[in-house]
Amino acid sequence: MTGYNTNEEDEIALQFLCFGNGKRSIYLFSVITIGSIILPEYWKYYIKSYRIGKNANAFYNLDYKRLLNTSISNLRSSIFINLNY
Repeated sequence: MTGYNTNEEDEIALQFLCFGNGKRSIYLFSVITIGSIILPEYWKYYIKSYRIGKNANAFYNLDYKRLLNTSISNLRSSIFINLNY
């Protein structure tokens, strides 16, 4: 849905996106803190991800079970309205 990959820097960027979108958890803060320390060369990427999350409609608290029959493209376009994502 977000377009991030499963490598380390993308997993950290995903947590920054979720943080920008309003999610708060111990796991999120741990990944952001540790990831920023061990991979500081991606700091600009992390900040960009945070801003994407900040500008997107809230998605961190959606009931995804109820959305299983919704197409990913429709879901993505309703969350990331003002972004070419």
